[in-house]
Amino acid sequence: MDVEVMGILLIEKDNVWHDVHVDSLRYLQVGDLIVNVPTISEMKRILLLFGRKKDLERVRLLE
Repeated sequence: MDVEVMGILLIEKDNVWHDVHVDSLRYLQVGDLIVNVPTISEMKRILLLFGRKKDLERVRLLE
């Protein structure tokens, strides 16, 4: 599946922007770089938090 790479994650709730914290990470080597990515369960949690159609489709793909 396509992935998005983002730095600071924010979500808007009730006209206020809130930080989204990633609580569970794993580390992958991509070429010469080591990158941290959310675990599958953490990715599902974050996608459900956003709740957009494209995010919910990604949750279905992850399952």
